[in-house]
Amino acid sequence: MGWRRCCVLGGIVLVGGVLLQAAEIPSATMAVVDSARPYYSSCFPENTLKGLEQSTARTDQFCVSGMKTGWIEYCFNEAVALTNLHVWNYNETGYVSYGMSNIQIEVSSDWGENYSLVTNPLTALTFFTLSIGSGTSNNISTRIPLQHTCTHLRIRSLNTFGTANYSGLSTVRFYGNKPGNIERLTNVAVAAWSSFTTGRVPSNTIDGTPYIGDYNYQWLGVNGDTNAWIVFRFGRPVAMSHLMIWNYSQGGYTTRGMKEILLQRSLDGVNFIPFSFPEAGTTTLRIAPGTGGGNLGDVVRLDSASAEYIRISCISNWGSTTHSGLSEVFFYELKATEIASRGTLILIR
Repeated sequence: MGWRRCCVLGGIVLVGGVLLQAAEIPSATMAVVDSARPYYSSCFPENTLKGLEQSTARTDQFCVSGMKTGWIEYCFNEAVALTNLHVWNYNETGYVSYGMSNIQIEVSSDWGENYSLVTNPLTALTFFTLSIGSGTSNNISTRIPLQHTCTHLRIRSLNTFGTANYSGLSTVRFYGNKPGNIERLTNVAVAAWSSFTTGRVPSNTIDGTPYIGDYNYQWLGVNGDTNAWIVFRFGRPVAMSHLMIWNYSQGGYTTRGMKEILLQRSLDGVNFIPFSFPEAGTTTLRIAPGTGGGNLGDVVRLDSASAEYIRISCISNWGSTTHSGLSEVFFYELKATEIASRGTLILIR
């Protein structure tokens, strides 16, 4: 028996004994947080969330080179009850053999700390078979039913449709119940900063342009400011869940990105103290790729202490002796129901 291949949007699915309306989870509420590299051409992983499943353009696909076992990891920014997902395969005309043939799906319920393999309910095996891309504007999806509550999901290729050197996908859409217990803050302002280079202003960190490698959309301190800092204001006290931070990603200058950072909170914008978690308020960011896209963010879990201001300070960068900076920061708030269920202690990634 094979999977039913379709383009149906959702339905009512039984999950854990409860009937849920399987709505599509908006791509704007999730993020790609990791993937295999190097990227093939401009086939960046965030392309899988753009809803371009019928495109045949190479630059609208996700693909890695040098391997048939590419993978991609998504974060939903809270625990979601997934009911199914739809996967459209790599769809560049003439190169559909780059598509993933058999895949494994792994899920994590603890913010990417631990993963478990999803079993195919029709075969009792731990892999799923995808349809090959059409190379036309009639690309057909493979629908995969799931019954998992998770914060992260990873798709991993086991093989492709004929090549050992590339592996990729077009689009992935997720369906299920997203409770809205954690929400991204949108009323964020930059309140203060240490310095900035002309054109690479602090407000670029909140302009809604993650992933990209164009320095015109990033913030960079002046020459000599290798310990740059920036303060964000929310306009009200907020119980923080986590941040997503995209590092400075200018091609040839990724060493300017922050490596070890200090995260501090304040209620008045004057007196700052470190978050309790991560420990002593410090964590390490990944170096950015320096490519036109594919700059993947770091999820930084925080305690639920109230903050109206957050300061991010660079303790060290990735090797530059001249500058330090960041690309983008998203802030996520714990809603009252989530705070009540967790108490005051938040697990840290």
